[in-house]
Amino acid sequence: MTVKDILLNGDVEYIGRIVASSNNAILIRCSESQREIFGIYKPKRFERPLWDFSEGLYKREYLTFLTDKELGFDSVPETVIREDLEFGIGSVQHFLTEVKFYDYFEVLDHGGFVPELFKIAILDLIINNADRKAGHILVTNLNKVYAIDNGLSFNSVPKLRTVMWDFVGKELSEEIIESINRLLGSFAEFANEFIDADEIKMTLRRAMILLDEGIYPDIPEERRSYPWPIF
Repeated sequence: MTVKDILLNGDVEYIGRIVASSNNAILIRCSESQREIFGIYKPKRFERPLWDFSEGLYKREYLTFLTDKELGFDSVPETVIREDLEFGIGSVQHFLTEVKFYDYFEVLDHGGFVPELFKIAILDLIINNADRKAGHILVTNLNKVYAIDNGLSFNSVPKLRTVMWDFVGKELSEEIIESINRLLGSFAEFANEFIDADEIKMTLRRAMILLDEGIYPDIPEERRSYPWPIF
C-alpha cells in the first residue's frame, strides 16, 4: 500500500485546523489496511478569494507536485486531489512527521543540501511561485529535502517571491537541463486540466528562458521579490 493509495482511498479522521494557515488547511489522519499516515487537506471551500489568482488553488498545489515529479526532483511530498471528504474537493498532501529542519536558512547553513535546494529554486522559478517562505522548506530525519505549501503558483504575470536568492548566477547542471527539456515536452498535456492556456504558455516560456540563459537569474529590481513575512 503506497502513500498515494492511502491519501486517495484511506478512511479519514479530522484532527484539526492548521492555525497558521490562511486558508483553513486541516490536518487529517488517513488509514488503510492497518497503515496510517497524516495529510494536509486544503478544501476549495475554504480558500480566500484572491484578485490575482483564480479560485481552485488546490489545483495549483497538485500541479506543482506533478511538475516536480516530471522534472524528477522529488522535492514535493505526495499530493492528491480528493472529492469525497467532508468539506468538498481539495488537495491532500502527505504530512511529514519526522522532520529535523523547518527553515530554509538553517538548511542552507548546514551545507549538505545545496543541490536539493537548488532544484527547489529552479522549480519555483518555473512555476512562478509567489510565496516561497523559509518555513516552507524542510528536511526529514532521513535527510530528504522537501518543499511544501505550493498553491500560489503558475500565474501568467511575473510574481516570483522567494527567500531562495542565494543561487543567483549558479549554472544549470546537465541533469537539470535534461529535466527541464523533458518538462517542455510534456507540461502542456498534463497541465491543461488545472490552469489556463496563457498560464501554460508562460510556464513554458519561463522554462525556455532559463535554458537559454543557463544560469539562475538575478533578483529583479522592478518588483517585490521576497515574500512577507519571510517565515
